[in-house]
Amino acid sequence: LVDNTEAAIQYIVYFVETFIAETKSIDDANKALLGEIIKVIIGRTTLTEKIEIDDLPSESERERNLNEFVATHKDEFTPGFLRHLEGECKRIQNAPKHTPESMKLLEIIRLIQTRIIEELGQDLGEGAQVLGQLIGYECKEERLAVLEAGL
Repeated sequence: LVDNTEAAIQYIVYFVETFIAETKSIDDANKALLGEIIKVIIGRTTLTEKIEIDDLPSESERERNLNEFVATHKDEFTPGFLRHLEGECKRIQNAPKHTPESMKLLEIIRLIQTRIIEELGQDLGEGAQVLGQLIGYECKEERLAVLEAGL
């Protein structure tokens, strides 16, 4: 009985360790992908250098950069990555202090999220595209009003 109990405990510990390692690996991959997207949008190869507002590409160029990246990396956008984006948005929204930079980051992540959903939705038809566009509205009441107006 003692041997069986010890084996069961070892198995549970192994499972938990493996689960944690895999979860960390997925989280790291999601963070890296988001970092790559942001670097592409702002035309940088690293996010550690100081960035001046005047050095950023124009809004249309940033949008074009995002569109090209999303179209060419479509297979990397998993449901887990979309949940990661949503979690980042909630983390920023629930922060005790909001700065102009954090609000800009929230806006950028929402834009990325919306654009990815639109790209993935192209294969699913018009209904999926409308749902993707609804995510762009932050307020539940706005989403409901748009839905009601469209129906």
